[in-house]
Amino acid sequence: MEPSNVVEVFKAYGAAPEVLAEYGCVALRARIVADVLKIRTPAGTRALRKLSGGRERAKEVFACTEYAAHHGLERVPRWIRTIYDDPYVVHPSGLYAMTVWVPGRAVNLRRSEELLEASRLLATWHRAVEGFRPEGGWSRTQPSLVQQVRESAVEMSQLKANLTEHGQLTLFDKLFLACVDELVERLHAAAEALDHASIAALDEEAMERGWVCHGDFRRRSVRFDGERYVLVDFDHVHPGHPLYDLSQLLQRVMPVYQWRTDMVESVLEAYTSVFGAAANHLPALSALLAIPFRTLQIVSSYYQGERQWDDEDYVDALESALELEEAREEARLGLMPAAQVPALALTSTGVPQGTTVVAGAGAGNGEGDGDAAAGADGDGDGGEDEGAGVDGALEENGAEPGDIRFHMPRAVRPKRRRRKVTAAGQLATPGAAGGATSAERTKKGSSASARPGLKVWGDVNPPGDE
Repeated sequence: MEPSNVVEVFKAYGAAPEVLAEYGCVALRARIVADVLKIRTPAGTRALRKLSGGRERAKEVFACTEYAAHHGLERVPRWIRTIYDDPYVVHPSGLYAMTVWVPGRAVNLRRSEELLEASRLLATWHRAVEGFRPEGGWSRTQPSLVQQVRESAVEMSQLKANLTEHGQLTLFDKLFLACVDELVERLHAAAEALDHASIAALDEEAMERGWVCHGDFRRRSVRFDGERYVLVDFDHVHPGHPLYDLSQLLQRVMPVYQWRTDMVESVLEAYTSVFGAAANHLPALSALLAIPFRTLQIVSSYYQGERQWDDEDYVDALESALELEEAREEARLGLMPAAQVPALALTSTGVPQGTTVVAGAGAGNGEGDGDAAAGADGDGDGGEDEGAGVDGALEENGAEPGDIRFHMPRAVRPKRRRRKVTAAGQLATPGAAGGATSAERTKKGSSASARPGLKVWGDVNPPGDE
């Protein structure tokens, strides 16, 4: 019989304690860590997690994990078989898989040396699983990326129309409306860049080579015990070109580094030092980085009410993302000679009449707000100043060069806040004066009832998720 506190933890996780009997183990202690149960047993510490996608999907993930373990990936957290020699447990409450708990901490992608090690580990993963094909074929495939980008452009335009008809607008609504035209134009230009780079050919190459994407490579997917880095959580693996994982990694973490060209090149060099030269794939990588991923992520998260942030938090996050759009474009073009990479031909600035655009977005010294919302992968670690910086010089209208607020009429321009740190070292969250909570947004015409089916590009989570 499990201790009462263990039963409560299992209940909070949505799991059934009797699942442990399938493994012939007894839980002494248990607690929820991210999306798994960390369980202390007499035989050692274990990790139990629920699986999604059904039995066929579970078989694929298990087979891919075993394939990686036998093809060069060290310290793979392999699934522990049950007393009936099954790799996972089928229970009325769900499917479960158990592994040995990997000690250490999540990798800190804000530290350049750890980011480069994580990049090498990603390349090692891609080499280890090359050639893997599940018996019977894959049960899931990724939709066309170009189609996803174009659908996002349509959704942004529809959202603009919905908000325009809605009488009550939050600060975030107003900021979004001020930049949505340029966002839509960037999405169309990104789709054209993807077509120009023959992204469809990447998918064909991936199927021929048997390449597999991790699908969710983020800070919590990599553990560091002080000596070695270990890749965990293979639940999102899918057939695809390694460039998808690499570009997603860059999209996640480069905002922390202000999209510095030297950091992009360092990550690419670290990755290719293991995976091999990728000169012929640079146009495709550049095209993948043309997608305004972070901006889409924040907008989608806001209108889906996925985070318990007030409007000012979201305004700060969107400002930071928008300030770095030009830096992202510069970084992607810096991957190869400009003659070989078509720049995004924006014909509209998305700037309301009566305002002036000042060049230099994202080219500052990093002296931003230190808002956790602008951090790598939305870690929310706080503390260090990781915001999207500007050079601090004020123009005649009181805005800073490259600041998206400069694109807005003075009457509706939100004032940037300086976040305070509490005695406990946490970022203080101010009240949502004049804004709306996530619950309130779902009742407004600007969210659930009026918004289109917004979705985030790729297998990613909203800002703030660890």
